[in-house]
Amino acid sequence: MEQREDLIIKLTEGYSSQSKQVNNIWVVLMIVSIFGLTGQADDKGKIALPFTLGQVSAGDFYTISIVLLSVIMIAFSSAVAQTIRTWLLIQKKIDSYSKDEFVKYDMKDVVNSLAIFTYNRVSSISYLLSDVEKSVKQKIISRIIILLKRILYLVLKIFTFAFLYFLPIRTIIYCLEQKSKYRDIGILSIPHPVILSLAILAILSVVMILINDIVYMTKAIRKI
Repeated sequence: MEQREDLIIKLTEGYSSQSKQVNNIWVVLMIVSIFGLTGQADDKGKIALPFTLGQVSAGDFYTISIVLLSVIMIAFSSAVAQTIRTWLLIQKKIDSYSKDEFVKYDMKDVVNSLAIFTYNRVSSISYLLSDVEKSVKQKIISRIIILLKRILYLVLKIFTFAFLYFLPIRTIIYCLEQKSKYRDIGILSIPHPVILSLAILAILSVVMILINDIVYMTKAIRKI
């Protein structure tokens, strides 16, 4: 029994390490996205770099932005995918053990308390109402609380979707539009089809994670 508990705890520690990596990559992704969206070209087709680092041609600015965004988005998607695999493995291990072996405590609660989650895991906030729900004896009020929990969870997930997925996708599309506008301005000679293919690959990788998150969200709402 102790060996099984140790295995789950080690997997949880691994999941936490992966979650930290996801969160760090996401912060970098947000910074690059903000820079990509806020770059404004002047009449000469130049964009001022942040922190008074000088100016760069609009074509080069958006080329670099697209490449950076694509690389970071793919890295972000890969890191999130790894956390999903690890979390599913943890759940699979817990479910495979007989519940009688965990009479002292619920391993799922232990895992949830030990794990460091990624920014898209917001169910813990809605679960704060669970104790209130259990203390209420009237069924009508209990159902209202359950409904509030589900609404809160849904709103929080939509909020995280906007920043985790939609903002980077919108930014890279915007940079592609601007790159087409300033295609002939700049010294970087990366062919446009290459830039476009890289951006599409990055968008698809994020969309795959988004779809997985939506599926998880629908399952979580039913359990709340």
